[in-house]
Amino acid sequence: MGAYLSKCTGVRRLLWPGATANLEPGKPHADAGSDKPHKPADSSDGDVGVPVKTWVAGPDGRLGFPELDDPEFRIPALDDKAPLAICISGGGFRATTLGLGWLRGLHHLGVLERAKYLMVCSGASWLGAALSFQHVASPGEFLGRYLTPEDCTLAALAEVGEQGRSYAAAAANAAPLRKYLKEQLQGLVAAGAKGEEGAKEARAWSRAMAASFLAPFGLGDTDASTVTAEGTQGKVHERVAKLGPQAGRGTVYTADSSKLPFPVIVQAVMLPKDQLVYYPFEWTPLYGGCPVAYGSTQPKLGAGWVETLGLNAALVAKPDPLPGPDGGATHVRVRPMGPASLGEAIGISSAYNSYLLAPGETATKLLGFNNAQYFNQQDWSSSQVGMTDGCGTDYFAIYPALRRRVPNILVLSATVRRPVTDRRTRIADFPKFALFGCWPGNPKDTKGPSAAQVNARQQVFAPEGFKQLFDALQRQAEVGEPPVNVAEYELFGCWPGNPKDTKGPSAAQVNARQQVFAPEGFKQLFDALQRQAEVGEPPVNVAEYTVLANPALGIPGGWRVRVMWVVNDVQPAWEAALPQDTRAKLERDRGAKLIEVAEKITPLEATSFNEFPHITALAMNYAPELVGLMSNHAAHMLVRCHEAVESMLGGGAKGGRAEGGRAGADPDGVVVQVEAAGVVVHA
Repeated sequence: MGAYLSKCTGVRRLLWPGATANLEPGKPHADAGSDKPHKPADSSDGDVGVPVKTWVAGPDGRLGFPELDDPEFRIPALDDKAPLAICISGGGFRATTLGLGWLRGLHHLGVLERAKYLMVCSGASWLGAALSFQHVASPGEFLGRYLTPEDCTLAALAEVGEQGRSYAAAAANAAPLRKYLKEQLQGLVAAGAKGEEGAKEARAWSRAMAASFLAPFGLGDTDASTVTAEGTQGKVHERVAKLGPQAGRGTVYTADSSKLPFPVIVQAVMLPKDQLVYYPFEWTPLYGGCPVAYGSTQPKLGAGWVETLGLNAALVAKPDPLPGPDGGATHVRVRPMGPASLGEAIGISSAYNSYLLAPGETATKLLGFNNAQYFNQQDWSSSQVGMTDGCGTDYFAIYPALRRRVPNILVLSATVRRPVTDRRTRIADFPKFALFGCWPGNPKDTKGPSAAQVNARQQVFAPEGFKQLFDALQRQAEVGEPPVNVAEYELFGCWPGNPKDTKGPSAAQVNARQQVFAPEGFKQLFDALQRQAEVGEPPVNVAEYTVLANPALGIPGGWRVRVMWVVNDVQPAWEAALPQDTRAKLERDRGAKLIEVAEKITPLEATSFNEFPHITALAMNYAPELVGLMSNHAAHMLVRCHEAVESMLGGGAKGGRAEGGRAGADPDGVVVQVEAAGVVVHA
């Protein structure tokens, strides 16, 4: 578990701020730091609450998906969609700009509109929410035009489109987000001396997200709004429009899944006193909830959904009658206790800043923007729970697709990885360097032992041995080290653990909780990505797996799925085809020490190409040229591998084979290589 946050930011595992965010019934959210108690369920003061629908899992843990099988909430247009889920990982601003490029590439290929699901996490949720709910621009204008590498001049990259119609323009002008982060730091400092008043500036994360990525498209209300979807069989959007004002959520934003995939935003419930800490939570235009029953946690969680209008609300009364022994749908009345807006949804999904301080610190307790009132579907009790970054349980946003047994999954990973030549790698990997007496020290650590002291204590080999090791590692990097991170290890049950994390769960516990594919699939993926890197091609691989049952995450097993892995990494062939001015700037910025120093001094700014494409997730200000470079770099991965992408639109995996594909299976059902636009396809 200690590696979850590092997937998004590279920061160590930290815990949840225990603040509150209550709201008086029917009133817009005004201050996320309120501690007003909510009325208990079955209160008798005349408050009848707002009627909403809820769905309960059966005794076998099976839980339906309203967009597919509820008579009222079902969206018939999804029946005509390809059985494909597009899953974009977390990774802050890096994920949102790469995600922009990936969706641009899919739109360019005519695949985006045909896919059934779009599942997003953390920084990718900013993009997914804006795309799914905006109605001011066509998908093509919103996503921008795909540029071939030869067309990526600096001038062309800087053309990000019209503000309010282009997502690239929003990403290149995210001033509210930068302002928030600066004020948050000031608020955290002030909080220690001035208490709650000093920390007020640190409560605007969701509003900053909405102002930066949603408001340009008319979606900026975070306090008194809700969402729904058009095209349901029972015209749910009309009922939500009538009930919204009664819930204090009179503004209603709608998604239209007849034109785009049905969106799912991955969040996490955070229980700081629990060893596993993070538990899954899905948010959609129609409903949200914890899909698995956890009976031993405090409080109990799951298993069930409540329609989105009823999120962050306390029960006025338990359902009457209660659902039958087989689960199913019923109705409850709820009292909204805080915002449950689109802005809150993306603020929660990307709230990695809530990890930044250990629990118990004053400032941490006051960061109350992402707590919510929650009721479980076991004993129907209401509790206030922490809600946080979806990376806590699902970096790749893949588990919702597996819960729905989607047979084709496109995983788009905004992985960050640095070469061995990077000083930050040397600092982080000091045990290896200190063995040779070559650790350079950490200039930011003014209290710890010096480099000389560490080297004197740790050294056991002669310094010249380090140069041999360094050169060997450098050669490995030059021929293409596979861009694999912790999350991939966990999916295959291969995470080796973190020996420095003595309080979190063991490697065996993490693997048991996260694993959905057989371990041998990891080496196949690792080797395939390495081969792609060695020849300078996009790091893309298509493979077919038997899904392993994972009751801890609500994943059914015993069925076959095709997964197309697309991983953020350097593409030498693409870079070689760039115009001279862009290539020259890329080479110049990567080698400029002054730029590296300047960006360390101002870590929120990413105005150069110095770290491309592995920009830190803490950077919140991308220059227009960098937005263009990152997005077209990502789009090229899919356009270059268009045959493999288009193969994912087929009927899915049946009987060990992918329908419509050219891949066969060996007797064990693994690894038969097929060339498709340079991509190794496994069956």
